[in-house]
Amino acid sequence: MSRSLFQSVSIMESLVARASDVLAELKEIKALLQQQNEQGLDTRLLTQEETAEKLRVTLQTLYNWKQAGVLLPILIGSRSYYRLSDIIKSGIKANEDEGQTDQH
Repeated sequence: MSRSLFQSVSIMESLVARASDVLAELKEIKALLQQQNEQGLDTRLLTQEETAEKLRVTLQTLYNWKQAGVLLPILIGSRSYYRLSDIIKSGIKANEDEGQTDQH
């Protein structure tokens, strides 16, 4: 019985720790969005997948742009997001042809 109780407590502690991490990430996102909003920037954050789809490029292309400093994500926890305002400022425009993009 005590072993089962110990396992239950251990699982609960693990869940509480993960919930705490998620809460910290949400607070970080909220602060970032408030800062962008105050600066008059588009506060939408896009996932890597959403950004690749919007620009009609592969995830590998996003990675290459990150490495080259063309389009940098922001990291929140272990996740990467792209600011819509950064995408607009970068001058990268999605091309209609086969996922090709223009970099200006």
